[in-house]
Amino acid sequence: MRRASVTITDDLEEALEAYRRDQDIPPRLVDVMQAALREFLSGRGYLPPPPERSRPKPRGVPKGRRVRIEGPDNLGAAVIEDRR
Repeated sequence: MRRASVTITDDLEEALEAYRRDQDIPPRLVDVMQAALREFLSGRGYLPPPPERSRPKPRGVPKGRRVRIEGPDNLGAAVIEDRR
């Protein structure tokens, strides 16, 4: 695997950081850069298009937080427990 240092302009850095802040779990910079480069090269025919996913892979629930549904099929009664 080859390593590369990349210099980006201020506007790209601001957009990148805004994108990372908007995610529930901010992705690593290397993952965002590789995904962007892969999409760019795929769009120009240098790589096969990435496989389409119907939905993102679930990340799980943090250990301290659980959701409990009270009553049969009653989503309105969902309770979030914070066990901190």
